[in-house]
Amino acid sequence: MPASTPSMFTAHQTNDNEVPTTDLATMACRAAIELDNTILGRGQHFETVTRLAEQMSHLVARIKPTSSTSFTDPTAVVLMKRAVEDFAVGKAHPSTVDELAEIASTIQQNLRELLKEQQPDKEHLRKMRSFCLALSESASSYQQSIDELRQPHSYWNE
Repeated sequence: MPASTPSMFTAHQTNDNEVPTTDLATMACRAAIELDNTILGRGQHFETVTRLAEQMSHLVARIKPTSSTSFTDPTAVVLMKRAVEDFAVGKAHPSTVDELAEIASTIQQNLRELLKEQQPDKEHLRKMRSFCLALSESASSYQQSIDELRQPHSYWNE
């Protein structure tokens, strides 16, 4: 997509520090790599995990806005629901936006807690890595779906 083409992903931005959804897939993937490197004993660098935890707070706010004048962002709901369902295979899935917001908030808090630990538990690291991968896949597949919708049909090119 050309840089000058507006993206529906940036239309939902509510904060200058918020990352467009198109970049969320990359950020979540890099966070998973940082967590994996820590699990493998290759150092504990959580630069991207820190940024992802911050973006999670923006996603939670977009799922369940606190202001009565704000609306729930359907893009954020779809992305997070897919990620949560992939992450929590075999567990109960959220059936309401409130439940989804609560689960997303808990995951975000778990990421923040992980950042505070001197020696993070490897099982905790694995769980957060799995979530990061699920979020990356969700954001990536959503972007791919949107890109496919934007493809011009051959009928219109004649």
